[in-house]
Amino acid sequence: MLVECVQGEGGYRPAGRKFIKTVSKVSKKYGFPLIIDEIQSGLGRTGKWWSFQHYGITPDIMTSAKSLQVGATVASNKYDPNESGAVSSTWGGGHRIDMAVGLKMIEVIEKEKLLKNAEIVGKYTMKKLNELKEKYPTKISDIRGIGLMIGMEFFSKKYRDLVELNAFRCGLLTMGCGVKTLRIAPPLIINKDEIGQGLDVIEFCLKRC
Repeated sequence: MLVECVQGEGGYRPAGRKFIKTVSKVSKKYGFPLIIDEIQSGLGRTGKWWSFQHYGITPDIMTSAKSLQVGATVASNKYDPNESGAVSSTWGGGHRIDMAVGLKMIEVIEKEKLLKNAEIVGKYTMKKLNELKEKYPTKISDIRGIGLMIGMEFFSKKYRDLVELNAFRCGLLTMGCGVKTLRIAPPLIINKDEIGQGLDVIEFCLKRC
């Protein structure tokens, strides 16, 4: 079974803890592999190296890419006992330069303590976004996420697209996901002041639209 602990293109929706725990137990009971897609949620985005760590489980197979620079599939020995390593050419490249960049990315995240930063700034961002939700209850329908992987959902796709367009015109680059959700996924190095500047732009758009 292939699952995302936090949906990416589906709308930045964290799965329920009970659901993920149950899927893990069922996979072990019936002997099928549990595959976790960490392409968007991995490498510190949620405040931990991998989103599944928030759920207290260990998958049999994990996929990663994007922030890692190379497309990678990591499997337990049970499912890939003879693999000794290979250079791939999947998403994001796969040659040795890409691998070196991916390794340096991991080193920087550790050195700069960016997992902790994603956790702290993520909680701050969620708090501020929920304040906006209370202030604009007829425009924002939901705020959800983990770390710096946050979804801001509106009551219609048309309105979401309007906010996204106006934010871009004000110099803030965002991107939609799901049907009517705006993804809030800033760099892991971002601080509270910079988040505040971005949220000021979003509020300006909420007032204007």
